[in-house]
Amino acid sequence: ELVSSVKQLDEAISRQYPEFTELTNPKAVDYKKIQNMLGDDEAFFLQVTEESGTSLFYIDNNTIDIHATDLTQSELTLLVSNIRHSMDLTRSDIRSYAKMPAYEIEDAKYIYDRLLKPFEEKINTKKRLVVVLDGAMQNIPLGVLVKSNANQNASTIDYRKIKFVGHDIAYSVYPAASSFVALRSLQKRKT
Repeated sequence: ELVSSVKQLDEAISRQYPEFTELTNPKAVDYKKIQNMLGDDEAFFLQVTEESGTSLFYIDNNTIDIHATDLTQSELTLLVSNIRHSMDLTRSDIRSYAKMPAYEIEDAKYIYDRLLKPFEEKINTKKRLVVVLDGAMQNIPLGVLVKSNANQNASTIDYRKIKFVGHDIAYSVYPAASSFVALRSLQKRKT
């Protein structure tokens, strides 16, 4: 009886609040729906990483661009783990500023080069990037990836000279493409 009641409740919620269903049960979305939801100054980026490699999708109002890279799930997980470790100031071995580890600039640059660089020229023409990230990339902010490290030497890093992704573009992260479409549809209805 409980299962039947839950099922009836789910059906009622789906009928009354279809956008909520889209948020909680993501589904594949036609790229044209994404294009219709984007502003002229926005682009959409989707990354899907598997053990065999990574698929990347860039969408704006006029374009869809797909790129594949051999960056594997294992490799990406290790790189992200290194970056997170270098940013973790709660570690017990860090007792002073002098003991802070250097940020993993090379790993952050490598990830940028593999994921975003293929679309860099297009992204640079936009003010905002809508992002759907997969797997390990959900564990670090996109803004900490490094576009350019100004050829810094590890012993004298000047972080002010490093060009992080977060310096150039505003970005918002969504759990799935269907979540983006559902939330934008709701927003458009309210305006």
